[in-house]
Amino acid sequence: MTDPGARASKEAVPPLSLRTRVAVIGSGVMGVALTIVGVHALIAGGMPLLLAITLIAIGLLGVALGAAAWRRRRGAWAILAATWGVVAFCAFFGAPKIVAMPQLEAATVELELKLGRQKAEAQVADKNVWIRLSNLGLCTMFALPFGLLCAGLATGGREFEGRT
Repeated sequence: MTDPGARASKEAVPPLSLRTRVAVIGSGVMGVALTIVGVHALIAGGMPLLLAITLIAIGLLGVALGAAAWRRRRGAWAILAATWGVVAFCAFFGAPKIVAMPQLEAATVELELKLGRQKAEAQVADKNVWIRLSNLGLCTMFALPFGLLCAGLATGGREFEGRT
């Protein structure tokens, strides 16, 4: 039989906010997705071996820490939020290594002879602005899910105070 005092203390704990619940559940889902991608990369050989193993490790870590954070473990919550922040940073700057992105163009001799040097450089500069913007957007989209998970967990930090 359980102690009535212990039951009362458990009931006194308010539930996690919707934002925090979404972030914790999202962490588990993202962990499962990363694990699946890592295992697929390991089997299919589409990525470097170290990247596949890292994806599996981060995925399993996300699932385990998400489960512990769901049970209001403050340490798990803190490590999970920090992990997603680091993964977001690495995803932003690592995207060009994983996905083929458009390369910047340079003015060719033929284009300079056809349009003149200044017009050719201006035309190429306009194209390069759009290439840079699309590359920036792709990098942001790679990092966005992890950044949102980190922010969702970080904003719910008050809910984990006084917990171990």
